[in-house]
Amino acid sequence: MNRKTKLFLLFICICGYINVNAASNCSYSEQATLNAEAANVKAMYEERTGFLDPSEVSCEIEDNCKVEYNYFEISVLNLSPKFYAIVTDENNSSTKTIRYSDTKDGIASFDFVGIMNLNTFTFKVYSSSETSCPNELYYTFNLKTPRKNAYANNIQCKENSEASACQKYVDYEDTGYNGFMAKLKKYEKEKNETSENQNKLTFIQKTINFVKENKIPIIVAIVILVIGVGTTAFVVIRKRKRSVL
Repeated sequence: MNRKTKLFLLFICICGYINVNAASNCSYSEQATLNAEAANVKAMYEERTGFLDPSEVSCEIEDNCKVEYNYFEISVLNLSPKFYAIVTDENNSSTKTIRYSDTKDGIASFDFVGIMNLNTFTFKVYSSSETSCPNELYYTFNLKTPRKNAYANNIQCKENSEASACQKYVDYEDTGYNGFMAKLKKYEKEKNETSENQNKLTFIQKTINFVKENKIPIIVAIVILVIGVGTTAFVVIRKRKRSVL
């Protein structure tokens, strides 16, 4: 075995030792603690309102030229110095790393303006250099964001504001105007059917309530009716018998 080969094998042995030693530095108890703490890392989104840069907007009255737009503020919660998170935007595959130094009171936020499409953010929580086993993946979770509904302000929604097709944010893919109208017509049909069924149930319930509240008069009326019918029948039968005789 020549000298170069010996040096190469020695290098491999040293590297292997370093890797094994690094892994062994993270005890089972520390790993268990890190697993539990990593699972506490959460994410949420909130609607925010911003204003376009006046230089990008053309309007007649420059002093009163404010054009609003909506966006989502994505917040990562409970991120401690022991972890950092890598966030992947599913729509464009872009990633960003969020560290504890980016947080304020354990919360780090970033803006997301692509709210006209459904999106999913994947969060991978890794151990930081503050632990004995840095850069190990401990927890993965997703945050799904809805899309802004371009048809929410249509005139057809004025009388159907409760319909899912008329909500400001929805959790289904955009199917165009025809798809919007199809959902709205289905909702209107179901609403009318529900209203008809409710009216039927209301009539039946009112009838039941009337009977409960007027049991005695109804019973008396039924008894009088039965007696009256019986008496009339008796008289008719008696007259027929006499006529026969």
